[in-house]
Amino acid sequence: MKSKSKNTKKLIPRKRALPLQKKDESSDELSQLRRELAEGQLRENAVTEILGVIASSPIQLQPVLDVVAENAAKICEATDASILRVEGETLRLVASY
Repeated sequence: MKSKSKNTKKLIPRKRALPLQKKDESSDELSQLRRELAEGQLRENAVTEILGVIASSPIQLQPVLDVVAENAAKICEATDASILRVEGETLRLVASY
């Protein structure tokens, strides 16, 4: 008697293509996540630089303020930044970039 040979192929699930709208949403979400990651890295680098200046000159405030102004401009994608201190009724420029 002949034994029937059984087909023992493994079934591999076929990936379904995402609808066009889902692909666009995924692409938009990926772009947003990449932007957020880049912004987070920029902030982290700024904090690291500021803390480095604080550690190297713990009693001098001016170098810290200068680095804070510089990094504020970078994070905000601005061409300049200023830090002002209130002295009574006036504002005094204490750092700028």
